[in-house]
Amino acid sequence: MQDALRSLDGVPAPPELWDRVALARMEQCRAPAELWDRVQPAVAELARSGRIVPLRRTPRVSRQALAAAALLLAAGAGFLLLLPSSGFSAGEIQARHAARRAQFRERVVAVSVRPEELSPVARALAASLGAPSVERPL
Repeated sequence: MQDALRSLDGVPAPPELWDRVALARMEQCRAPAELWDRVQPAVAELARSGRIVPLRRTPRVSRQALAAAALLLAAGAGFLLLLPSSGFSAGEIQARHAARRAQFRERVVAVSVRPEELSPVARALAASLGAPSVERPL
């Protein structure tokens, strides 16, 4: 930042500017408005001379675009509410869930081990999946 300020080519900087920049970077204080008032005319003159490229503002979203986005969001939510439900009763859903659970349990091999037998990485993984954590004795 200091290099960028120093590269303003011919702008006379007040002597305390670099101290203020350093303090502002450490977030200890803000530069006073009077400092900008002293530097601003020289920067404005450079900008008028064309040696500094002005920064462009980011384009703002129009109210029409925001209204269109809100309308699309409301239409999408309404569409989802109008979709027919799956048609299954709660009992049928629970029976399907139990059948799927049994099907997937057949594919898994589970081995029961004591927490002390696991490596630190395996214990951390098990704890992240909800297993009770046990500290390994040293």
